[in-house]
Amino acid sequence: AYQQHYNSLIRSVKEMSAASGSGLDSVDAARRLGLWSSPSRKPRILVCTPSNAACDELMARVMKEGFRDGQGNMYRPNVVRIGGDAAVDDRVRDRFLGTLVKAYTSMTEKEWHNMHQAKQTLLSQMKLEVRTLEASMGKVTEVEMHKVAQMLIRVSQDMEKVERQVEKLTAAWPSIVGSASAGGGGSGKTTEERHSVEELKTLLLSEAEMVFSTLSS
Repeated sequence: AYQQHYNSLIRSVKEMSAASGSGLDSVDAARRLGLWSSPSRKPRILVCTPSNAACDELMARVMKEGFRDGQGNMYRPNVVRIGGDAAVDDRVRDRFLGTLVKAYTSMTEKEWHNMHQAKQTLLSQMKLEVRTLEASMGKVTEVEMHKVAQMLIRVSQDMEKVERQVEKLTAAWPSIVGSASAGGGGSGKTTEERHSVEELKTLLLSEAEMVFSTLSS
């Protein structure tokens, strides 16, 4: 299913370039407006098991062994574990939803600013690379176009991941500022901080390709 989704993206990029006669702006604008959608949507899988032990064992195997695509290439999906904190196995704790949220909310303001600036700089570099690739779409042969389309999809997908990281940083900011203001001595979270955490959870789950849970979670 993942390979079918990737192949459909290749076709979409090539067809869009042929229809527009230009490369760059059409593909980048379509991606941002949500018009660049492949016929097969990217698969997302919810794995439910009757016990925490079974859930963690399956997830640990996916994290360690991954999958093979249609061309024999290794692929490891973005996985997230949900459920009770105490029941999570150490092998998968790094991908536990609570752990992922804490990685953002526990940052200092300086760490947040440094990471935010780094992501913005990376985005600028990626946008330049996308523009260069798109501009070359109408100047290459059919065989070369396929290779350029593959590179364009890879860079665009990487850029989308960085954009999502910026979204998560933005969502985490109220929690970071709230923790700094409280000086670590606050007894409870403000409404804004609670909303910040819930927004982070939503963003993390929305980008997960496989979510692991027990039937009771």
